[in-house]
Amino acid sequence: MITNELNERLITLANTYENEDYFANDPVNFAHVYVDKVDQEIVGFISSWMAYGNRIQIVRTTRKLLEEISKVSSYDPCMFITERQWVDMPHAKDEVLYRFYTYGDFYNLCEALYKIYDKHLTMEEAVLASHDKLPPRLKVPATEWVQAVISLFPNVKGVPQDTKSACKRVCLFLRWMVRSPSPVDLGIWAHIPKRSLLIPLDTHVNRMARQLGLLQATKGANMKAVLELTANCRQIFPDDPTRADYALFGYGITHKNYEDTKKITEKAI
Repeated sequence: MITNELNERLITLANTYENEDYFANDPVNFAHVYVDKVDQEIVGFISSWMAYGNRIQIVRTTRKLLEEISKVSSYDPCMFITERQWVDMPHAKDEVLYRFYTYGDFYNLCEALYKIYDKHLTMEEAVLASHDKLPPRLKVPATEWVQAVISLFPNVKGVPQDTKSACKRVCLFLRWMVRSPSPVDLGIWAHIPKRSLLIPLDTHVNRMARQLGLLQATKGANMKAVLELTANCRQIFPDDPTRADYALFGYGITHKNYEDTKKITEKAI
């Protein structure tokens, strides 16, 4: 049950953490550097693909990779993909890129992106087309947009091939692309409703959600947990459930205990 107290706390925490200052050192900012929609899509997907583990390390490694891309493509991510310029990168396929990723995994991701832009003007257009082609068994309202994205990246390591897992990085990418207005998310996709987005369930969000009682029926960090949490967050933010991600992630990454939320919310309310 969502109490009035919990409702007020999450709204206050979302207001507190959804700001440019708090997310000044976050992977989402790499896409904000660009103006062209396709550049933002490409850099946004690569950044979300890299988004696992320690946030400082994610940003450091992603920045290094994007700097390499810029050197090869003259700061043009679209050209890097559409002209297959990743083949000019000096790294062997089996060279480690980041944790369990190799450069070969990154080259496979680039190949998938190439196929998307070879047929479509934007990735949004490709996702919409993929969504229309989903078989009825996959066009489940709760997960259909996640499924539409992952179907574009077959056999790419780091991109789930089904919706059994939490699909955290795909949910994060969709939040970046869809949510508007926001000082953090780009909001450059106009055809997917914010209401349909799912919470990116990382360690901090999972922990805070369980302490707050927003996750009770489902054990583990899987899609069932994502759907339970998103449904509960939709009671607080009916048309924009992933706004709760700012409250849960923002506070969870800097605090260990739910009871500490009283200190910040009592000051803000």
